[in-house]
Amino acid sequence: MINQTANSKYRFSDIYYDYTLYDWTKYLYIKTCFELKMEPRPFNAGSYGFDLYASIFGCILKYISNTNKPVLENAARLGHEEWSIIYKYWRDCVTNRNSKSFSERNNKLADTSYDELSDDFKNMNLVFAKAIFNELGIRYYIKKM
Repeated sequence: MINQTANSKYRFSDIYYDYTLYDWTKYLYIKTCFELKMEPRPFNAGSYGFDLYASIFGCILKYISNTNKPVLENAARLGHEEWSIIYKYWRDCVTNRNSKSFSERNNKLADTSYDELSDDFKNMNLVFAKAIFNELGIRYYIKKM
């Protein structure tokens, strides 16, 4: 059984607020798909998609648990940075580069800082962060500090 992301950064058994990262990933994926009006697809630990979401959610959960003044935009920024890291890892080290997941558009996004993202892509990252804050019932600041 696969128990961590491909780059070994996040263990699926790690506990955040009483639930494993595995459980958070499964739950938050469905929740954010609904909010982003995306059709959820089945995915499991060890897949590219699961690694992406586990990395984003793990990074944001870790940020929230380590700060006294959580800032929504900081969480979204960290989520995008983590997405870039795991995207490049899968593209360069794990899977076939000809996969449609590794498009020129995604390559550019992976090299783009959060501040330079279009509003649509910033919003996607904000949705990920808000879903976690709201699920935990944690109040957050809006702007970066």
